[in-house]
Amino acid sequence: MTLQALTVATDIRGRLAGSVIAALTLASIGSAVFTLPAAAAKAPAESVTDSVRSGPFGSAHAGKAPATRARTADPAVAPRALPACDSTFSQINALNPGAVYNTVANNGLAAISPTDVWAVGAYGDTNFGPDKTLAMRWNGSGWSQVPTNNTGPSNDDIWGVATVPGAAAANDNVWTAGDYTDGSDIEHVEAALWATPGMWAYKHPTNISGGNNVLLGVTAITATNVWAVGYYRVSNGDPNAMPPVPPSPAQTLIGHWDGANFTTAAGPQVSGTSSDRLVSVSASGPNDVWAVGRSSDGGFINNLILHYNGTTWSITPSPNVGLGATNTLYSVKALSPTLAYAVGNHIDVSTGLSDTLIEKWDGVSWGVVASPNPIAGDDNYLFSVSALSSTSIWAGGAS
Repeated sequence: MTLQALTVATDIRGRLAGSVIAALTLASIGSAVFTLPAAAAKAPAESVTDSVRSGPFGSAHAGKAPATRARTADPAVAPRALPACDSTFSQINALNPGAVYNTVANNGLAAISPTDVWAVGAYGDTNFGPDKTLAMRWNGSGWSQVPTNNTGPSNDDIWGVATVPGAAAANDNVWTAGDYTDGSDIEHVEAALWATPGMWAYKHPTNISGGNNVLLGVTAITATNVWAVGYYRVSNGDPNAMPPVPPSPAQTLIGHWDGANFTTAAGPQVSGTSSDRLVSVSASGPNDVWAVGRSSDGGFINNLILHYNGTTWSITPSPNVGLGATNTLYSVKALSPTLAYAVGNHIDVSTGLSDTLIEKWDGVSWGVVASPNPIAGDDNYLFSVSALSSTSIWAGGAS
């Protein structure tokens, strides 16, 4: 079986973690052989601050984005009739509470049922923020905004949402993961459970060390076994000192809910000097949990994959396309102990542009799967992966 791609729209524009989306690409994943190119140039330094305007990772698209202006009021038109649920994609009107920007996060969509779907992210009223948390809920006929806290005086973001598999109702079965920024510009973990009788129960574990603590992805195995991943820093540094003090490297952060307490702990690091971030997490069961992201060291960025076997988290080797090239994994989907997929991007050393990246776990090792680049001569990314079965896997991204 080969990988097939469908470019759904070439005229879609929007914000996705600080990027301009020029196309939405969906791919049905099979298996194939991929040729690895030669080395690439070093990647730029990462940003200390996370917001929907900068993203948890820098993006080449950010420099291409036009200046944003305030939105005018939505035109007074009759609502469109809902399209039939069939084999084609259809645009559905959503809410835009922000005057300037409204963003659904990369990990920001999950469903209880066809009539109970959740979307999360952030919105803002000026080009300079601050970000405000955004949660929306689909009831089968329309989207409504779900009230959320904005705990800090600066940026508040929801980066991920997950639902408990097999849950019949949302109460006690929907989790979000994100962060809020305090008055000293330090980010703190904020997780939330949609609890009975229909309100958020917020979890604020104490920060590890004195720098940023952020959760970017979340997955639920059961109502009493939920994992979240992200990163923390020992220190954010001091840009106003003479000479300026740089931030400490990012280190992997693991969050867990056991039915009674939500706690965070440091995860494994690639090295003592690497800057490591986890962005997405997925599980096929309590003894098979995968988390993906990236590791930066010496100016080079490589894929990062962690696995939890029911007892401990450990780093699992994964291939990088191009010796010394920039490789990043944004999303992972675990289907069984012998099957998982991760998607992201790598820099093509021959063009300097971003190409899509898909990797597959076969129960023994991770390998690269061939993937298309819909728009030649432009950057191509895959940001998310999901699956209905072992033979129906989909990935979405942008060009």
